[in-house]
Amino acid sequence: MGRVSNWARRAEASLPEQRPPAMRLHLGPAVAAWVLRIVALLLAVSASVLVASSVVTMVLMILFSLTVAFWPGYGLPVGVAAFLGWGLMVGEPTVAESTVVVFCVHGFLVLSRVVGGVSWDAVVELRVLARVGWPFLVLQVIAQTFMHLALALPRGGDSVVWIAVVVLAVLVGLTAVLVHALRSLT
Repeated sequence: MGRVSNWARRAEASLPEQRPPAMRLHLGPAVAAWVLRIVALLLAVSASVLVASSVVTMVLMILFSLTVAFWPGYGLPVGVAAFLGWGLMVGEPTVAESTVVVFCVHGFLVLSRVVGGVSWDAVVELRVLARVGWPFLVLQVIAQTFMHLALALPRGGDSVVWIAVVVLAVLVGLTAVLVHALRSLT
């Protein structure tokens, strides 16, 4: 038995090294995941700059925004969005600033969801971005409409509080729909 196993080991050692067959994936048009992470970071930083009320707040929000690029799949972008929402509520942004912040926050949340499960050197097909693009556009139109309606309402009064509660409930529902739509794509 020892002779056979020695002979088998020598025969195996004399064979050329076997490599797995070369494989090639045929992807459609694609973009590098690191590009999408950088775009998400730029959207978060842009919103941070618009919302910040002081230099210290801006620096802290920009540092917190770095989590969007480095840890997009761990729920940290949602924390960034919450801080940006808080900054938007306590500040006195113009209508244009509010419009840009709503777009940026929604944009980096969607991109974070898309690249959250892939590495920096992965590629994402444009077809995937198109699939999340349509729900993004629909929800963006709805969110912008409600945001502009909220800014147009008079300040104060009990009726305004109830309208704000209804608007918040609708936005939470739309966020749940967006999360469900994005989960079904991945």
